[in-house]
Amino acid sequence: MRLLLTLFAFMLIAMPQAHADNDRISTSEIYDLVQDMNLALNNPDTRVGRQFLNQHISDNALFSHNMSVYQQAHPYSYVWHNNPAYSAYYRYPLNPYFSASGAMSLSKWQEIRYFEDKKRLIAGFQTEMNVTNINMRPYANTAVVDVAIREHSIGYAPYNPGLTSQIVHSNSRCKMYLGRSAHHTIYVTRMDCNTNTNLPI
Repeated sequence: MRLLLTLFAFMLIAMPQAHADNDRISTSEIYDLVQDMNLALNNPDTRVGRQFLNQHISDNALFSHNMSVYQQAHPYSYVWHNNPAYSAYYRYPLNPYFSASGAMSLSKWQEIRYFEDKKRLIAGFQTEMNVTNINMRPYANTAVVDVAIREHSIGYAPYNPGLTSQIVHSNSRCKMYLGRSAHHTIYVTRMDCNTNTNLPI
C-alpha cells in the first residue's frame, strides 16, 4: 500500500512538469527562429520574407524604433534605386554638428511593409541577425531575447567600377519578446530597437 501511495505521489509531481515541457520555449528553438528569419529575409524573393514574418509575428505586435541618423564617410558609394543625384540638403543645408534622430512605432503590417520597402529600394539589401542574450525562466512559454541586427547593401568604388563590396547601413540593438501559440509556433509579440543608420528610409 505504501508503495502504491509513493508511486501515486510521484505521478502527481511529474504530471504538471510534463505539461510544462510541452509549452516551454527552449534555447535551441530561439536560435532556430533567428536563423530561419535570417534565411527568409535574405531570400531574393521578397514574398518568402513576407510570408515568414506573417506567420511568426503576433497580429497585435508592436515594433518601436529609436533611430539616430548619421553621415558616414566611406570609400564606397551607397547604392539604392531611384536615388537622386543630389541630397535634399544641397539647397537647404543641414547642420553637420547634429545628427538627426527620431522614433516610430509600427504595427505588424507596417513593419512588414517597412521590410519590403527596404528590400525594393536598397540594392543588395541583406539583414544579419545574431542572438546576444536570452532572458527566460525555466519552463517558461515566453522569452526576451537580445538581438544585434546589421543591415547591408551593395557598395561600389567610383574609381574602380568592377570593385564591389558590402557596406553596413544600419546597426541595431533590439529586445525581441517571444511567446508560444496554441499550435506550438514561436512568434514575436513585441520588439524594441535602438538603431544607428545612414539610410534615407
